Amino acid sequence: MTVTNRERLEEVVNYIVIGEKKTNPDPVVTVMDKIVSDTKGKAEVTKKFMQNWDRIEHIKRDVTNEVTEKVTLEMKKQAAKDIINYGRSLGDTDENIRNHIKDKYQLDDENINELFKEVSA
Repeated sequence: MTVTNRERLEEVVNYIVIGEKKTNPDPVVTVMDKIVSDTKGKAEVTKKFMQNWDRIEHIKRDVTNEVTEKVTLEMKKQAAKDIINYGRSLGDTDENIRNHIKDKYQLDDENINELFKEVSA
């Protein structure tokens, strides 16, 4: 049975993308696998890889923390707006509503003033 160029290409691409290697691989895959294995065996490559991996993990953590903080603040602001509307619908004073928002969501006066403006607009 002859192997078509398409089958060879698929085998090479599978090796490159997912690291899959057949039991009896195409010679191109065998050569590529040897190069990869030799490269992975070098200490400086392992060190650089680990440094890069660590840097990427730090970036992921930083981005995750930043996004979490922003989303949390937006959720607090929306909840505070809901409290303003609800409190006003019950006839509560803005001062009581303000104090409740400060206690519950730890928002500063500037943010709270802005929320009152948004709700009143």
